[in-house]
Amino acid sequence: MPELWRVPAPHLEEAQDDAVRLAVADMEAAGVDVLTDGEQRRESYFNEFANALSGIDVERPGEAINRLGKRQAVPRVTGPIRRERPVFLRDARFLRALTARRIKLAVPGPFTLSALAQDEHYRDPERLAMAYADAVNNELRELEPLLDWVQLDEPYLEARPEQAKAYALPAIDRALAGLRKPTSASATRSRTRSPARANPAAIDSRSSWSAHARRTCRSKRPNQGSISPRSPPSGPRRLCSACSTSARRRRRRRRSSPRGCARRSATCRPSAWWPRPTAA
Repeated sequence: MPELWRVPAPHLEEAQDDAVRLAVADMEAAGVDVLTDGEQRRESYFNEFANALSGIDVERPGEAINRLGKRQAVPRVTGPIRRERPVFLRDARFLRALTARRIKLAVPGPFTLSALAQDEHYRDPERLAMAYADAVNNELRELEPLLDWVQLDEPYLEARPEQAKAYALPAIDRALAGLRKPTSASATRSRTRSPARANPAAIDSRSSWSAHARRTCRSKRPNQGSISPRSPPSGPRRLCSACSTSARRRRRRRRSSPRGCARRSATCRPSAWWPRPTAA
């Protein structure tokens, strides 16, 4: 998806590094105790790792039904899945050099990788998931010395519960085999529910109060991203101009409307980050 990036290719890596610096500085200022790089270099949580493996026909992608019931271009598996080179090692080293706090990186989990693939080689979703698990394990073992925390992104555990019951846990166990650092799995990536409000201790540091760093590199496409504005676990909330900027204004809106501030929702995005689309 080269069209995603606003910065020309010769300067893209430098711009992404600057975006990571901004994201890390924001997370430190917000008091986040386990930091990430904000995934500033990733087109999505999934495709950078998925397309870096052997056995994938990158030139001719396949197709699968995503969690929204829509057709989506996905990796087409035409041979044995293997990890032949590090994917996120440079990212981990760069992040480690930026902060003395604990750090983590997320890698897509084997169940989600197998769900978002068109399998023309294994012809068996469980065998495919196990092959992905070996590739994920190889990546995590190389990242582990640099990290304090390891995370798997597994949103399709929620989307396909029956398949998940059948073989997801063995695949995840294989992906995490031999690791000694703390591990976690992110099973949902909702746009309407904020983990920060549900459980401040489990906040995902790839959240939107660091999202303005993304404008260094990413196109301002209102319907493109999957991040939702979330508030840091402590400190003042950052609200857009459409929302109230003080407790007094919030109370005033609530008195005048049974729903309170109608625009105060997970889809409310500051105009500086996500401008409204204009009519053609």
